[in-house]
Amino acid sequence: MTAAADGKKLDTSGQTTQVTKEIMFGPVLASNVGQLRAIQSCLEVNYAQKFYDDVVVSPTPELCKLGLYNSNAVGACCSRLEEREGKTWCYVMTLVVLPAYRGRMIGTKLLEHMISSAQKLGAAGIFLHVWTENPDGIDFYVRKFGFEKKETIEGYYKRLEPSSCILLEKSFPSA
Repeated sequence: MTAAADGKKLDTSGQTTQVTKEIMFGPVLASNVGQLRAIQSCLEVNYAQKFYDDVVVSPTPELCKLGLYNSNAVGACCSRLEEREGKTWCYVMTLVVLPAYRGRMIGTKLLEHMISSAQKLGAAGIFLHVWTENPDGIDFYVRKFGFEKKETIEGYYKRLEPSSCILLEKSFPSA
């Protein structure tokens, strides 16, 4: 058990991984999924209960991680494998870090972990949707990680204005 951002104890009964002196990754479990929900409350998008239910029972738990900073749950990255264009790809459903903890490499380390895990699982690449009104997010993926802007999708978000997103994609080199 470690302290969560709100001071509550975070159940990390599953394996945690030390990434840097301050950053650890922990699993998303039924007993701590509420922490994921709390972290995601800083996003413009609200996730349905089904999202949280699916994350807890993910067949690839290495693709769903909480980011802990000095033992506080402050970020998360949740991905899944999907068939796309006849190949298996990794889809990033969410990558979030609480505003007070941004700039401390937590999001970077989470995404690096997702990319590495997706490659180990044999994915052809990784992709995600980013709200068009999130230029910092788009820049993070494009400049720092080499994602390509594939297309703008109108009407993707039902409760945001504008409702458009940009599909970003990063192909992995063939083995």
